[in-house]
Amino acid sequence: MSPLPVPPGDADELIESVARVRGLAVEVLWPGPPIVFVGARVGRSDELMLREVAADDGRAPSQVLEALAGGPLGPASRAELGAVNAWHSVGPLRLALNASVSVVGDALLSRVDLLRCSHPVALEVTHVQPREGWWAIEVSEREGATRVVDVEKVVEVLRCATEGC
Repeated sequence: MSPLPVPPGDADELIESVARVRGLAVEVLWPGPPIVFVGARVGRSDELMLREVAADDGRAPSQVLEALAGGPLGPASRAELGAVNAWHSVGPLRLALNASVSVVGDALLSRVDLLRCSHPVALEVTHVQPREGWWAIEVSEREGATRVVDVEKVVEVLRCATEGC
């Protein structure tokens, strides 16, 4: 993940990476609080859009996501809780898009490593149209040296993802 704007040399490296591989994902971070990040899978034909996104730090996360995704997002398809910058090492927790406070709370009781985590915890929502794109917002609060997930905030963000805010 990179904050905006991306220095020109780094932007060139990003564009060259896209040209060399298929299925590259690009994420942009707003360090917060709360931490917010957006991302999408991009391809070789996206060079101009990537340069525009990399050069502009004045866009809101929703505007950057729409640019990366290739247009307005379709319906949400998946939601996961995960540790920011440790998504795979801590492991995500998949949630139903319509999960209630009690369901999220019960799920987190089996994942105490996420409930009380050394990393900020974010809820990531994925959309598959017009292309795979995702956004995430931090749903944890600092409590001493750890971050504790705010279950009600998780459910509020899920509601926003499915019904709009």
